[in-house]
Amino acid sequence: MALAGVIVSFGIIATGVAAGLGERSSSSPAATRSAGSVTASIAIDALRVTLSLTSSTETTGTSVHLTESVLNGGKVALTGVSAIIEPLSNVTVDPARSQTIGTLTSGTNRSVLWTMCANVAGTYLVVAQAMGHNHAGQDYVAYSPGEHAVFTGGRKKC
Repeated sequence: MALAGVIVSFGIIATGVAAGLGERSSSSPAATRSAGSVTASIAIDALRVTLSLTSSTETTGTSVHLTESVLNGGKVALTGVSAIIEPLSNVTVDPARSQTIGTLTSGTNRSVLWTMCANVAGTYLVVAQAMGHNHAGQDYVAYSPGEHAVFTGGRKKC
């Protein structure tokens, strides 16, 4: 019973720490017991995502360039890594919503670019996501902090 409590406690701590970093984490608590001692470890996703916009305010029909940077801050390579922009109503994103990054070795950072355009005036919350997995098949998912893009009324269309 006490061992299960330790694992649950570590899982809650790991999730809280990762959420404070602006990412969603799949923590993997594990514990072993030998000779009256407990050894616990937590594997927190190493994937980090940032998003930047060339402009936070434009008129409708004008493009804004987005840069998503994905970092593998962990100790093992991640494969099948994709960069994704969360879908938004009344907004076009080019190229497609998902771009393949491929393999990110430990400490590697890659960036992908998008062009975003809105036909309807308003404030849009843009969030980037990255997904991949390690050699053991464990999935890694991370989200950027949201960035606001404001489109004011204009006559141009995307």
